[in-house]
Amino acid sequence: MQTEENFGNAVGRKTIMDFSKLLERRHIDISSSKVLLDMKTSFQSALGPVESARTCSQFLQLENFQDMFSLLWNSPAAHKCFEFKGPLSSLKMEEASQLFREGGNKEYKSGNFEEALRLYNLGILMAPHPKLPSTGNDGQNSDGGKKGNQKGASEFESLALGYANRSAIFLGLKDYKRCLVDIDLALKFGYPNHLRSKLIERKERCVKEKKTSRADDFSIKSVNAKTPPKLARVNPDVPAFSSSLKVIHSQERGRHVVTTRDIPPGEILAVDSGYVSFIRYNHTIMQACSECLMRCEGQIIPCPDCLAVFCSEDCRTKGLAGLHARECKILPYLMDLQVDDEEVCNAFRTIIHTTFRELKEKLPALQREAKELPPEKFGFDENGIYSSSDYRSVYHISAYSNKKPNVKLYNYCIIAFILTKILNESKSFFIDELGNVFDPSDEDYIVTGTALLYQFAHNSVFFEVSDMKLCTQTNKTDNQGIGSALFPSVWLIRHACNPNAAHYNIGSVRVVRSVMSIPKGSEVSLLYSEGYQHLPLSARKAFLQARGIKCSCQACLENWPTEAELPEEMKMKCVKCSDPVVEIDFQPACMQCNIQYAKTSASQKDSTVKKFWSTVDEVTDAERKYEKVLAKIGRGNELTRTDFQNISNFIIAMEKHVSLPCRAFCRTRTVMMQYFMRE
Repeated sequence: MQTEENFGNAVGRKTIMDFSKLLERRHIDISSSKVLLDMKTSFQSALGPVESARTCSQFLQLENFQDMFSLLWNSPAAHKCFEFKGPLSSLKMEEASQLFREGGNKEYKSGNFEEALRLYNLGILMAPHPKLPSTGNDGQNSDGGKKGNQKGASEFESLALGYANRSAIFLGLKDYKRCLVDIDLALKFGYPNHLRSKLIERKERCVKEKKTSRADDFSIKSVNAKTPPKLARVNPDVPAFSSSLKVIHSQERGRHVVTTRDIPPGEILAVDSGYVSFIRYNHTIMQACSECLMRCEGQIIPCPDCLAVFCSEDCRTKGLAGLHARECKILPYLMDLQVDDEEVCNAFRTIIHTTFRELKEKLPALQREAKELPPEKFGFDENGIYSSSDYRSVYHISAYSNKKPNVKLYNYCIIAFILTKILNESKSFFIDELGNVFDPSDEDYIVTGTALLYQFAHNSVFFEVSDMKLCTQTNKTDNQGIGSALFPSVWLIRHACNPNAAHYNIGSVRVVRSVMSIPKGSEVSLLYSEGYQHLPLSARKAFLQARGIKCSCQACLENWPTEAELPEEMKMKCVKCSDPVVEIDFQPACMQCNIQYAKTSASQKDSTVKKFWSTVDEVTDAERKYEKVLAKIGRGNELTRTDFQNISNFIIAMEKHVSLPCRAFCRTRTVMMQYFMRE
């Protein structure tokens, strides 16, 4: 039998290969190109050389986003180039579901549980599914009818059989909780009457063994799937920030974040729920939850209409009432066109999350604000509040980013054109205030396309959302990027190659915590690329300059060496001048102060020497306790609050008494992050 650790990626590794033959259907006539980012060549070919050259020349002379998109939208040739073939057909296929399920049965009989689970999941994903209400998960429609049973139980037998088959896998793994969930789902969706007695017996066995077993306490844990922390005191102006932070503006630094009091290592500085978070348009969409962005760990709950999956019925209910509902019907288009380019995906998800009504209502006011307000006011509403959930904060992020050249914008305008047409096909974007679908005017299309192009034109800072699995038995971690999220409040904290804070995600929430002491009035900084520990200054500068970032942290100003170049031993500070203490004739000494720190009976009477050795003892004691924490991490033991304090104390001791940079200081901050993820 396969071990549980092998099941983490059971859905997905071969999924694209399995679906390639099943999904050979083209929903959009796009001439010779199938990939969205290759549309420019196809578009130019369809227009012909003369018309293509004229259109491109006109475009490159334009400065206004609305004029750019209008040029393309008002072109009959462009509309003829991208035509829809007809209504979308369902991606659910009874025959495919049966084939996957039969393949799973063969693998199960051969003892290949991992492959059997993968195929059962694909069978469940492809099985026809009853429609679900947009709210609630009890199968009730808004009119009180049981929509899930309208077609009769036999219509969804493939779905029921898939859940039943998968329950056998979980029983074999002694995963009783998941086994019981699948049995209940099999019965709910019409498991055949003549087979029910066998399934009921499995359920009774599962309940019995569950009472006497501790097998549900699995060794594989998701370090991101926990409740996000809460701020002790919330900043009234920026609710995602602690009250210990303040946003200020200066001519030299622009807008940045500083502390209002001394901050110790490990303090929670920000908890940002963000504006939008989403899964990628690739194989990940079939192996991680579209709502909470956690890997499903073998137990997918399918969307009734497309290939997206959820980790639970609760997440599915939320997804079908939220972002996923707006893209569900057009997901085949998006996957067919391979819409997985980071910038395209980020902009598209931002716009559909915002909704058309909000765009049309807010865009004129936001455009005026961009012209009239001073930069330090960007993103703050009329009450002086900067909210990550407000599109205003997202729109004005672009004021601090570099606009792409028009040559590149021409490509993105073609993509915005196609995506605008796809949004119309969704029948869930152009919705009036009563929730009814309406036929958009050319003005409505241009508002939407212009908003998309505006997002493409500027580099909004999206953060990767990852899911890290920890095996407590082996202490090994498996970290996989799942999707992206936009956190406007966290974005206010600027980059440093030697940051004093760190950020990580818990589900779709971004948490910022200090990793060293931050004095009152100091700027808070985060790492958005490689730090000084891994890249030399010249390489960091080239990378950051290409993104319009200028770093003036201590590591850059003093050209600190990388971690590999740092010596293993720590150099203590002189207690008088703070210069590094060096060895002269095998004895510690400060050349600047001309002090010998030799530990002799005579020198011990000198208060300066005595103070120096007191600092050595302090660092040594803190390091000894810190090394015990490292040993616990190496064994995979749970970390306690005392362990956190020992990590913090060692960081503080080095800040006070050790000449930086040093290799130990680099490593302690990494260990601090490990504690954050495990606590």
